[in-house]
Amino acid sequence: MKTIKSVKIRFFISCLLACLPFLNLHAGEDLDSFNELQELSELVFSQSNNNKALAIQVGSNNQSNILQDGQGNVLLNVQKGWENQLTAAQYGFENQAYLMQVGSENLISLIQNGYNNSASIQQAGWNNQAGLSQIGNDNHAYVNQIGQNNSAIIEQNGSGLNSVVTQYGDSQTAVVKQFN
Repeated sequence: MKTIKSVKIRFFISCLLACLPFLNLHAGEDLDSFNELQELSELVFSQSNNNKALAIQVGSNNQSNILQDGQGNVLLNVQKGWENQLTAAQYGFENQAYLMQVGSENLISLIQNGYNNSASIQQAGWNNQAGLSQIGNDNHAYVNQIGQNNSAIIEQNGSGLNSVVTQYGDSQTAVVKQFN
């Protein structure tokens, strides 16, 4: 598992370095009008207790809402394109989320409770949707979607559960539910 995590970290660091020259960040400055807000990407952070989050958005009208409660949670979000959305929450301890969206109108919603859960979600294309909910401990999920109009829903409530969803193409749907 350490090898997979180091590969993911290297991958996201390279994405970050590639995006740095093009950053267009907005973190709640005073705006003159509602129209001005519509042209900007929006980042909203709320976290406590040694949680770490980094969100990079390149393009316009991208939104990231990140709430991390608990302790030692890590979230990395990279969005490039237009009108991509992330809604995230990590309530437990030492959960990790690595999220990337490239394209337009993609959506990720993430909740991880418990301890030591990890999720990696990558979407490239248009109008892809991924949901995820891991409630227990030591759950691991990986979603990779390339194309348009793809949908993946993963829900793992117990502990020690693993799931992988890979979809290449258009208009595909995957649902994984595991309870123990």
